Amino acid sequence: MKRNLFRIISRVVLVAFIVSISLVGAISYFPVETQAAPDWSIPSLCESYKDDFIIGVAIPARCLSNDTDKRMVLKHFNSITAENEMKPESLLAGQTSTGLSYRFSTADAFVDFASTNKIGIRGHTLVWHNQTPDWFFKDSNGQRLSKDALLARLKQYIYDVVGRYKGKVYAWDVVNEAIDENQSDGYRRSTWYEICGPEYIEKAFIWAHEADPNAKLFYNDYNTEISKKREFIYNMVKNLKSKGIPIHGIGMQCHINVNWPSVSEIENSIKLFSSIPGIEIHITELDMSLYNYGSSENYSTPPQDLLQKQAQKYKEIFTMLKKYKNVVKSVTFWGLKDDYSWLRSFYGKNDWPLLFFEDYSAKPAYWAVIEASGVTTSSPTPTPTPTPTPTVTATPTPTPTPTPTPVSTPATSGQIKVLYANKETNSTTNTIRPWLKVVNTGSSSIDLSRVTIRYWYTVDGDRAQSAISDWAQIGASNVTFKFVKLSSSVSGADYYLEIGFKSGAGQLQPGKDTGEIQIRFNKSDWSNYNQGNDWSWLQSMTSYGENVKVTAYIDGVLVWGQEPSGATPAPTVTVAPTPTPTPTPTPTPTPTPSPTSTPANIESSAENAKIYFANNKYYLFNNTWGKNFAGSGWWSKIYFNSYDMNTYQSDMGWSFYFPNVNPYDVKAYQSIVCGWHWTDGCGAGTGLPVQVSSNTGIYTTVSYSITGVENSCMNFAYDIWLANTSQPTWSTTPTDEIMIWLNRWNGAGPLGNKVATVNIAGATWDVYEGNIGWNVYSFVRTTGTTTANFNIMDFVNWLVNQRGLNPSKYIISVEVGTEVFYGQATVKITNYAVNVGTPIYSTPTPAPTPTPTPTPTPSPTVTPTPTVTVAPTPTPSGTPSGLGEYGQRFMWLWNKIHDPANGYFNQDGIPYHSVETLICEAPDYGHLTTSEAFSYYVWLEAVYGKLTGDWSKFKTAWDTLEKYMIPSAEDQPMRSYDPNKPATYAGEWETPDKYPSPLEFNVPVGKDPLHNELVSTYGSTLMYGMHWLMDVDNWYGYGKRGDGVSRASFINTFQRGPEESVWETVPHPSWEEFKWGGPNGFLDLFIKDQNYSKQWRYTNAPDADARAIQATYWAKEWAKEQGKFNEISSYVAKAAKMGDYLRYAMFDKYFKPLGCQDKNAAGGTGYDSAHYLLSWYYAWGGALDGAWSWKIGCSHAHFGYQNPMAAWALANDSDMKPKSPNGASDWAKSLKRQIEFYRWLQSAEGAIAGGATNSWNGRYEKYPAGTATFYGMAYEPNPVYRDPGSNTWFGFQAWSMQRVAEYYYVTGDKDAGALLEKWVSWIKSVVKLNSDGTFAIPSTLDWSGQPDTWNGTYTGNPNLHVKVVDYGTDLGITASLANALLYYSAATKKYGVFDEEAKNLAKELLDRMWKLYRDEKGLSAPEKRADYKRFFEQEVYIPAGWTGKMPNGDVIKSGVKFIDIRSKYKQDPDWPKLEAAYKSGQVPEFRYHRFWAQCDIAIANATYEILFGNQ
Repeated sequence: MKRNLFRIISRVVLVAFIVSISLVGAISYFPVETQAAPDWSIPSLCESYKDDFIIGVAIPARCLSNDTDKRMVLKHFNSITAENEMKPESLLAGQTSTGLSYRFSTADAFVDFASTNKIGIRGHTLVWHNQTPDWFFKDSNGQRLSKDALLARLKQYIYDVVGRYKGKVYAWDVVNEAIDENQSDGYRRSTWYEICGPEYIEKAFIWAHEADPNAKLFYNDYNTEISKKREFIYNMVKNLKSKGIPIHGIGMQCHINVNWPSVSEIENSIKLFSSIPGIEIHITELDMSLYNYGSSENYSTPPQDLLQKQAQKYKEIFTMLKKYKNVVKSVTFWGLKDDYSWLRSFYGKNDWPLLFFEDYSAKPAYWAVIEASGVTTSSPTPTPTPTPTPTVTATPTPTPTPTPTPVSTPATSGQIKVLYANKETNSTTNTIRPWLKVVNTGSSSIDLSRVTIRYWYTVDGDRAQSAISDWAQIGASNVTFKFVKLSSSVSGADYYLEIGFKSGAGQLQPGKDTGEIQIRFNKSDWSNYNQGNDWSWLQSMTSYGENVKVTAYIDGVLVWGQEPSGATPAPTVTVAPTPTPTPTPTPTPTPTPSPTSTPANIESSAENAKIYFANNKYYLFNNTWGKNFAGSGWWSKIYFNSYDMNTYQSDMGWSFYFPNVNPYDVKAYQSIVCGWHWTDGCGAGTGLPVQVSSNTGIYTTVSYSITGVENSCMNFAYDIWLANTSQPTWSTTPTDEIMIWLNRWNGAGPLGNKVATVNIAGATWDVYEGNIGWNVYSFVRTTGTTTANFNIMDFVNWLVNQRGLNPSKYIISVEVGTEVFYGQATVKITNYAVNVGTPIYSTPTPAPTPTPTPTPTPSPTVTPTPTVTVAPTPTPSGTPSGLGEYGQRFMWLWNKIHDPANGYFNQDGIPYHSVETLICEAPDYGHLTTSEAFSYYVWLEAVYGKLTGDWSKFKTAWDTLEKYMIPSAEDQPMRSYDPNKPATYAGEWETPDKYPSPLEFNVPVGKDPLHNELVSTYGSTLMYGMHWLMDVDNWYGYGKRGDGVSRASFINTFQRGPEESVWETVPHPSWEEFKWGGPNGFLDLFIKDQNYSKQWRYTNAPDADARAIQATYWAKEWAKEQGKFNEISSYVAKAAKMGDYLRYAMFDKYFKPLGCQDKNAAGGTGYDSAHYLLSWYYAWGGALDGAWSWKIGCSHAHFGYQNPMAAWALANDSDMKPKSPNGASDWAKSLKRQIEFYRWLQSAEGAIAGGATNSWNGRYEKYPAGTATFYGMAYEPNPVYRDPGSNTWFGFQAWSMQRVAEYYYVTGDKDAGALLEKWVSWIKSVVKLNSDGTFAIPSTLDWSGQPDTWNGTYTGNPNLHVKVVDYGTDLGITASLANALLYYSAATKKYGVFDEEAKNLAKELLDRMWKLYRDEKGLSAPEKRADYKRFFEQEVYIPAGWTGKMPNGDVIKSGVKFIDIRSKYKQDPDWPKLEAAYKSGQVPEFRYHRFWAQCDIAIANATYEILFGNQ
């Protein structure tokens, strides 16, 4: 190991204290520094308040060119505001004949600085009566603009400015200082007001929201502490909110002085403003003058008494602000240091209003603000990324000694006692909730870090457990937890939860208590505890009282309460610490005796303790070599329970606590050692050393989990040592060290300088190189992982080839563990091995093809609570003989998908959306699923049948789809339906705040021409289509048909217009019994009605049903080739039936004729409402009692949903034609219309544009003049949704055109061929194959113009254009793109001139993806998720006054954020990573294994095998 040889030594700070000042009231005294400045070791302001609110600073442009200024900003602040550079007069250059011209370069520099350094930026300001040029209000003749003209100019300005910085500026001061309390109506008589009246305020917020729907929008003003002005602001903002105007907060400027206003007046304003639902507070321009307003004083130097008075007031303000951190989200200082303050130039005299003097030194005000934060200031806060490399010190092997058995005796008196309140009164519960207070009953203060509390209970089924403090007056982050298992059960307990405190909890004064500490804990599987027999549980003590069965300890000694009789922790084998010798240049420790194996279930907290296992091949090592830098109070412990030498599964690990002192020094490297170590040479049986030149593989695997990492600076890394000898001893000095960092947290960084970025073992690594007496190479994974499986020689060989590592050297040791700088965490190793010469996971032996067994179609059974049955796990298959490389790839990935350990399916055999749970896109949780996933499941198993001849998996997929994703007869009691009036009209609206939408019973709707035909054909009123969204494991808790407990629960999210992103949805049950939500369930969030009925409703995603039909066509073709069609013929009939019902997607939403531009126009009759396209949805529902039912189609069609392959099969294939009289002919018309649709939408470059709508704005409004049309439907660049725009995603290009390519391959349709030829040409021009072996495909597209109106012939669309905005490596879409290119290439070979270039491009994409991105579960690539800040920031619109609850108790009300109604996310294993990234202002990075993407990759490789495998 290594350490930083150049310690940071804090300079001596000379501090002068003011010792005799007479001021009214008590006052603290704060240090006045006289040292040279700046001091980089002092605490960071933003870090000190990271759990409270953002700390920002306003700076001028000159700061961006001053390195010291920039470093100060990044040290202390996590948000910036441009002081003047984003105001209108700075941005506006003039006006031109076409509009406004701008000077953006300086503002761009501010935004780029914030983005580059991952801090926020507030936009200041859009609309203000000052610093807006006079000409803005005038026309070209110098005359004042009319109201309409000025508003139009304002709209353009806001669109241009906010739009330019969309997604980059997190908050805008939209309107600034519009209130004048001396006016009768409160509005300032500005030029804005004189021309527009107050309407300009509303419009500004509306347009800013339209330009950037994710930015927070604020009204900003000064003197908000004056009661009259405060009331005007309150009434104005409340009125705006009531109108649905998108205003999110009030900016209180807070330009104050040491005497005015009082802190209580500031607090009164916060209280009043935050009482408006959905309003948060930003302190936007904080400074504090030393002068009273109007004072004639002019100090040449700041009076010390006023500096102290200023400090005291700053402390009082920040202490108050922390009380309101739930509404105060940001505090910005108006200036970096005193000489930058506007007050000096504005008033023409010296002033010192900020936290830092002119020379950057910290003022008393700075220390006051730090003191108010509650952080410990005894040690400096690190600014740069820690880059330590420890020096190895010799550590002799300690001698084992037994752990003394603690004696259980009651403690009747001591310095502390515990007050307890029981917050879970049910004896059977999945969560135990003891709330506590610790009281100091002694006469002297006590450091809480010395105190521990034990809560004794029975686990009732041993599982992993987790505990959390939801809130604590001393700070929830200062509370620690440890679960301890007793050696044997005693009356009332087999476990205790030990509650401890970090140093940040501070001192507990005599006679005081800690305040409330809210605690809850649970098992990982949420199974129940039985509290009735728990020692510490007092059911009736729901208010605080003395509970002597909750015990307390000081320094481990019992001082309060009584332990259960006979309670002792589980036995441990520990090693007594041996004093560490003084480090010397040449280590000379005593050699260690030969190790021996130790029994299971042991632990040790002794320094340098070792626990040997696996026949002494490895040992756990409590390596605390850096303890001398750790201060006091630290501890470290290793434990070992089990290890399986065959499967490598393990239960072992370590835990530790190291305080945040000397944060640049590594304190410990707890690890597993295989091979040589300084302490004992090279162990036997390891296979080491290995000479590099032999190229012998050193294969390793590890899986681990860590709790508590969010507050720890540490890594998880391999440490590989090299030497010049093949016989290393304890005295051997290594020549090289290679570290492989799998993960790191909170600023931990490697030694040396970055020299390269490489792709090795399916991941991307930054490579660093340094030297501390030997060479140190560090491979740092660019995205962290908790599991790895690779050949270490891949890393070593890269160093040989690229960095000149001498191959004659020997690899003498492999370690894996955690380098800890500070923090408290528990590390669990669940899988580990190092094998020399033998791969850890070999290719499976091919298995014989199983004999298919017919699977009967299940009959639905009515049960009050469905019986839980476990579906059989598919047996992983080997590779069938005769398959080429790409077929073998398919089989490898098919096995990964079906391996239960990888977690793609739940216990019922339902595929999840993704293996990972923390993911938010269309489904808002990873273990939901979609009809899309089911359609891919069918497709995957169809291909499996093609390659193996085994069709049982295909049938299982269809059976699972039909059983779970198609609503059963019980799910859809459709008994009363009138096809002449299929539904009641309700308009669609642009934004969620326009909902609920009123039902309009007088608006005419058309007739449903399909219902009677389908009832006649199938003898049932039931619909046969998939609902689009399912809660697989009942995460939300709605259950099946409202039972609250069953898995496979139908739910829905999107309901409220094109701007309702997933982040703004309210998840709700498809079966609405009013059990959750409000009095009307969730209905009145979406639909406004006089009376609400209990009801059910389902929504179909037509592209998914069509994909299942498409896949079934190929299954039929391949099964016929094998002579096995009879095995799956009944499933082909199911697909045909699904296609019959899928025709509902071909009709307008309310069955209005095409081209309808008036909602009051007559409805359609027959097929005049059919657009024959696959629209975005169709839906159906009805009353639970069957009294009424409804059906709707959809007016909006996206090219990405079209599927000409499925349409052709349903129209032409004799086995696939639907049974209904008109089914096949309808699909024939749809096929023709779809191909025309693609041609109409093909841009000049070749990409396909969005789609069309038959209902403009969702309300059948008149089309804008000049809008292009297609059979009467209006062109829509982003049909259905705009956050983000539905056709900005490149994925639709690949998905949809893959179907066109299949259709062309099957039919040779010349129109399809022409369409594809132009599209493929564009694809070739935009896909990147980089020289380093990587690739990139388009990610985001930008569209301009529109197509020509369709007249039956493709015009080339010279006015419709596409640009690629950015690139990525979406693996699923890359595979789909390759699949499309392969079918197109095969078709050109079949029907014309072979486009071999397309085939080679597809092959190259598949090969590069396979080489770069394989991992233990399949294939995955790192993804930056900047949108994940919306977990914390996105408000979900709830109408004012509406309240309800989610099944888990989350409150739904106006102002809630996304996470507020999904609080279970906070229990997700990836939540700490997400939260830590958000708090540090970083963009989190994840790897995902989406089910559909893995299927797409597997299927694309199989497509190459099927079409070109013989080449």
